[in-house]
Amino acid sequence: MVLTNPLTMKTKILLFLIVIPLFLACEVNKTSNFFISEPDLIGTWNLTKMAMKDGSINGVSAHGETISGNCSIVSKDINMTFSFTDSPKMIGVEGSLTTEITTTHSSTMVITETFDTHKEPISSFEWKLNPDNTITVTRDPVLVFTIEEFSTNSLKLSTELNEISSYNGEPVTIQGRLNMVFEK
Repeated sequence: MVLTNPLTMKTKILLFLIVIPLFLACEVNKTSNFFISEPDLIGTWNLTKMAMKDGSINGVSAHGETISGNCSIVSKDINMTFSFTDSPKMIGVEGSLTTEITTTHSSTMVITETFDTHKEPISSFEWKLNPDNTITVTRDPVLVFTIEEFSTNSLKLSTELNEISSYNGEPVTIQGRLNMVFEK
């Protein structure tokens, strides 16, 4: 039988009880495996993909029926650029795309909308790169994009979408995680 010093054993147990919660409390940052600086973003980026899966839509139909269901967004015919400038720090959007919003309520419905900045111009917005690899775009409401992946010629962003839109003159709220892929 091996006898150990009770004080040493208590110290080991105390250290164990302190160290384990520290490891469990650590948050994993998905974006920490790369470094991005503001000059990396400056320039024109071509939007190549924009989609949302597993979102939701809520509103009231023109007939007074409550609409609440699943929602997904897929963009097609993308010919859109996002230009980041440095002085001043502004982001401009130009071009067109078609979005298909698929909703599942009592039945499945596909809403197709074409957006063209030449017909409906978008104002430029201020942007800021944050230390946690997010980009804040100042508009109403403020958007925060998480930089999921970055290389010299490729950028993948995501943001939590919580937008009020209009369908047949009635307001609808679309919520979900919107993913965007860009190439330079």
